[in-house]
Amino acid sequence: MRELLEAEHPKILILDCSAIPDLEYTALVGLVEWEASARKQGIRLVLAALNPSALEAVQRTTLKDTLGRSGLFATVELAVDQCSGQLAVG
Repeated sequence: MRELLEAEHPKILILDCSAIPDLEYTALVGLVEWEASARKQGIRLVLAALNPSALEAVQRTTLKDTLGRSGLFATVELAVDQCSGQLAVG
């Protein structure tokens, strides 16, 4: 994914998390660190379709505040619709 991000330089990266049943500690730490690094590069991370356990885990981290409501979506479709509108305006 790193190579793709470097080649494409997206402003927003939406991750479809529907296949992730839960996030364990090491994965959460990595996600928090990766989000911070991506943000420094001007990439906004959006998580979509988090399962209840994975969402609970994310909400126990700094991602809850960093991503906020505009970075967590119930479905991929909602995330794409919302983010597409932001790109068109911004």
